[in-house]
Amino acid sequence: MPEIDRNIHLIIEHGDEIDAVTYVAALMLVKYDGIDADMGNRPATLAHRRYIGRNMVFAYPGHPNSDVPEEREAARAIAKSIGHYATIALHSPNGYGARTAYIHPERGVSPRALGFLADMGVESLIMSKGEGIEAHAQNSFRFEYDFPSPLMRNPDDKPLIRCLETLANDPHAPVARAADFSWYKEAIGLHVDMYDPYVQGRRLDSSWAKPFERLSPELTCAAGYDYDNDPPLYMFHYREKSPTPDGFWGEAGVAVAAPDDTNWPHRYELAV
Repeated sequence: MPEIDRNIHLIIEHGDEIDAVTYVAALMLVKYDGIDADMGNRPATLAHRRYIGRNMVFAYPGHPNSDVPEEREAARAIAKSIGHYATIALHSPNGYGARTAYIHPERGVSPRALGFLADMGVESLIMSKGEGIEAHAQNSFRFEYDFPSPLMRNPDDKPLIRCLETLANDPHAPVARAADFSWYKEAIGLHVDMYDPYVQGRRLDSSWAKPFERLSPELTCAAGYDYDNDPPLYMFHYREKSPTPDGFWGEAGVAVAAPDDTNWPHRYELAV
């Protein structure tokens, strides 16, 4: 297998996630060694919308000649990932959520990519259901980053840029294993049909449930689960002001065992 470039491919998938969009736009102007920033979903970003034709997370592998903008952008993102050490789809919660990442349980990521997440303070990870760039690009994941404040939406966000540069340029960067994290699996989307009676006229905040904290009996029941007899549901994130165009307030899931990372990428190489 050929050794690959050490560069990190950093992209945006949702045009309405202003923190992530602003940050990547700044990185495109202020170049950092080893970090290849790309707006990713360009049509949605220009329109300040989550997506134009289809949620980009579900648009992979896409096609360069598709009539759907996100399918064209998904195909472009996969093509650009070749030759990069890792591809990170940067997301920022439009509301209240945890710092976490979505990782494909079979494809996985390298120990250094897991080390990046641990260095960023991530403690809990989510098993991807098989969509997203993590199912199609080598050593890739979706990273949910809770920017500390609007002032941190700039390329000098010290924790993030430090960890990105370390991952891109330091062969001896921190490493971690799958078992070093708590793991969860998506179970439900928190849809307006279930939750609108609870959210109308209320601000979504930590009183609902802290990230990776168990949902209350009331919200569990609203989701159609039995609080006492079904596996506990844990909140991943809530949107603060309005649901997504598809009507989802956020996501919740169940705790699972760490995946077996024996066959995950372990070398500084990529099969192309």
